Amino acid sequence: MVYKRGPYKKHSNLKLYCFLLVAAVLICTVYFIWKQPADNVIEKSALERGSFMPQEFIPKTEPNNKPHPIVREKIVHLDLKGAPPKVFYYDHFFNLISKLGATGVLVEYEDMFPYQDELTNISALNAYSLSEIQTINDLAAKYSLKIIPLIQVTYLFQ
Repeated sequence: MVYKRGPYKKHSNLKLYCFLLVAAVLICTVYFIWKQPADNVIEKSALERGSFMPQEFIPKTEPNNKPHPIVREKIVHLDLKGAPPKVFYYDHFFNLISKLGATGVLVEYEDMFPYQDELTNISALNAYSLSEIQTINDLAAKYSLKIIPLIQVTYLFQ
């Protein structure tokens, strides 16, 4: 097998790269020109409708205006590792997500849970106290939200 050497080898690679670039541009152009919008595309922005929630997230209703049977719960996952919010912020947060249709909050405490006894060293220095956890639960109940605690178990600790 004979390999090309010199400037001709570079030109053949350049031709190949140019061809691939032109082909990629053509494919993208054809895709975006002929792409048909999906049926559930939002026609107006949330601000124009005066709604916080895009239309695609509002549960579909059946003819008798009952919510769709599949959409029973809307759970918001709240991960507290890193920079957890102060307790007073939960009032505003729970109010907002309840207006958006949430029915519960999955709270992943990580090291923010107030572990006691032998597990005290697992908690972060700024971990919530038991009274703060109770306040968070009371605020959730105020907005009819269910709290689902997610506490890491031993095999998940690293």
